[in-house]
Amino acid sequence: RKRKRSTITMSLITATLIALACLCFAPAVGAAATVSARRPLRGNDTLVSAQGKFELGLFSPAGSSGDRFYLGIWYKNIPGQTIIWVGNRASPLSAVASAELRVSADDGNLELVGPTVASTSPVVVWSSNLSSSLSPGSNNTAEIRDNGNLVLVDGGNSSNVLWQSFDHPTDTLVPEAWIGENKLTGEYQALTSWRNAQDPASGVFSETLDPNGASEVFYMWNRSRVYWRTGVWMGQAFARLP
Repeated sequence: RKRKRSTITMSLITATLIALACLCFAPAVGAAATVSARRPLRGNDTLVSAQGKFELGLFSPAGSSGDRFYLGIWYKNIPGQTIIWVGNRASPLSAVASAELRVSADDGNLELVGPTVASTSPVVVWSSNLSSSLSPGSNNTAEIRDNGNLVLVDGGNSSNVLWQSFDHPTDTLVPEAWIGENKLTGEYQALTSWRNAQDPASGVFSETLDPNGASEVFYMWNRSRVYWRTGVWMGQAFARLP
């Protein structure tokens, strides 16, 4: 009898441990792997990178009135939401429930749709804004990668990145992202501050590389006046840094 009872007890313990393991490693409810025309990201659902380092979804800035919502990327496992990228900086949503991040069935662009203060009917408030020749169709998919990069890839060739958030930084530079001139498009990217801690709209301070080609970083006010510069890169440090 003792052996039988011991065997039953061990079986129960084993079953319990297996059940707990399944719960621990089960995907989080509301977390998706990719976004497509057929699988939009809705409401409070989020995209999580493969190793769980970064998360993308809708957020309302801490300390704000809570009635404006933005598409953002943040570190998933750092206490306190640390936002590294914002999509619709100038066009916040007024509600989350009917919002969608989706791939357009018409032109293959990644777009955020939802109600705003000016329109209760869903409208496009942000888009990857690629020409139809660069975004060939509705089979395109979007995902958040473990370096924090949101990418839109060609549905017929997953190695062909059509658009990426690293080419359009907001106020934070993470490893592998960049600022300066895109030699292919001629676009010049800079980091631009939030308007204030509760409003991610573009503020008056920015950081970028010297547009004249020197290897130094400019800190600018209103994108027109340099108020501090690092000095040129000396191989191991900038000239004006201690």
